[in-house]
Amino acid sequence: MPWPQPLLLNRTACIAGLGAISRELAIRLLPFGMRLTGVSDGRAAAPGFDRIYPRRDIAVAASEADFLIVLTPYSARTHHLVDDTVLRAMRPDAVLLNLSRGGCIDEAALLRHLTEGHLRAAALDVFAQEPLPADSPVWSAPRLIVTPHVGGRSDIYHHQVLPGIRANLTAWLQDPDGLLPDLVMRPS
Repeated sequence: MPWPQPLLLNRTACIAGLGAISRELAIRLLPFGMRLTGVSDGRAAAPGFDRIYPRRDIAVAASEADFLIVLTPYSARTHHLVDDTVLRAMRPDAVLLNLSRGGCIDEAALLRHLTEGHLRAAALDVFAQEPLPADSPVWSAPRLIVTPHVGGRSDIYHHQVLPGIRANLTAWLQDPDGLLPDLVMRPS
C-alpha cells in the first residue's frame, strides 16, 4: 500500500524577504492552496500574502509556518536573521529553505536543531563559506538537503534577467535621479 503524501494544500509558507524572486515564488505557491506570509521591513503588503511581519517578528512568523523560505539580501541587518531563537520558534514538522545568502542563517544553530530532531528538514543552496569545505559538518547533518548554489541558474537565465536589466536601463535613461524597479536600498 502506498504511503500518504503530504500536500501543500492549506500549508503556510513564510517568505523572508519580499523582492522579485519572492513575488514570483508566491505566484507559483498560491495554486497549490498555500497560505502565504512574509517578513519584510520594506513592504507592509504584497499580492497574494495574507500577512507581512516586520523583521523583528520573524520568530512569530516562523512559528506559524510549515515552510520558512529565506530569500532576503545579505547585509549586516540580515546576518543570522534565522538564528537559534527563530529555529526554536519553528514547529518540529517545519522545513527551512535558504536560497538567499549563507550568512542569513546561523548554520551552527541549524545543525544543532537538525541533530536534535527539532526540525523536520532543511535545504540549503548557500553557505557561510563557499565552496562548502569537504570537512564541513553540513555534509553529514541529518535531514539536510545540500545543493551547490544553483538556485538562480537555468538554461534560459539570460532570457530571465534581460527584461529586468532593460527595465532598469530604460528607467535610468528616462530619469537618472529616479528610482529603479526592484531597487534594494541598503542603509549606510
